[in-house]
Amino acid sequence: MRLGKASFSTPLKSVPVDIRRRKLLTSVVVSLPLNQPVLVLNRLWQAVNVCSVRRAVGLLFTGHAQVVYNDDADGFQTFSFGEWQDFSEAEPHPDSIAAVSFRLRIPRVILLLGYDRFPRQEVKFTRHNIFERDKNICQYCGGRFDRRDLNL
Repeated sequence: MRLGKASFSTPLKSVPVDIRRRKLLTSVVVSLPLNQPVLVLNRLWQAVNVCSVRRAVGLLFTGHAQVVYNDDADGFQTFSFGEWQDFSEAEPHPDSIAAVSFRLRIPRVILLLGYDRFPRQEVKFTRHNIFERDKNICQYCGGRFDRRDLNL
């Protein structure tokens, strides 16, 4: 038996994309549960980043993070993956993702267990920032001038 070449009824070529359709598709992708934002805290409880639910669940499952849940009566509680799974089954919520054998509530805030650094904050090297740093003082004579009278 001899196999022939596959043929297409229409040649493959680029199809123009409707701008309105692209915006609609983009908004649908952002609203998917696994792409929603999750606040990430370092172990000192300071905000360091925002990640997707997909990344947060991965960190939670590997044991690198815990879920921070704000209960009005008890305050803040932290949950490991197993505890969060049990909590999700005990108190179902519409914002949840489905696995094969269980449903998991979408975490909104996670706490990293082994990260205690701060995010790097770089200051741009601009004329305005240099004058701000030097408090509008001339480096040559030490006099204080208006910004429009100073130059670099």
